[in-house]
Amino acid sequence: MPASSLALPAAYGSGVPNVDVMVSDPAGRLAYRGKTDANGVFATRRLAAGNYVVQFKAHKAAAHRNDYAIFAAPGHHRVVADAVSGAQIAGGGVALRLKSATGTLIIEQVALGGVE
Repeated sequence: MPASSLALPAAYGSGVPNVDVMVSDPAGRLAYRGKTDANGVFATRRLAAGNYVVQFKAHKAAAHRNDYAIFAAPGHHRVVADAVSGAQIAGGGVALRLKSATGTLIIEQVALGGVE
């Protein structure tokens, strides 16, 4: 299934493309790396069960905006970071900690406009 078909509900703003995404295991080993697609969506391959850190960074994020939203879903668990500043995304980036069940994808989206 293409990542673009896994977009967020309409309550979120428009997706942000070309955000760098890195998924690491608890030991800091890179488990997956990629970029968000044209809809701001990213999906990993199936990962082993465990805890992961997902990092987001976009060099072209609008630093004056404070209404980015990051949504991540490892299986049925959902994590949302709302009202994230563009300066944070463009600077050091944003990281979320997630727990994944066996053999699940981690699906994420970065959106501008936040949760309405």
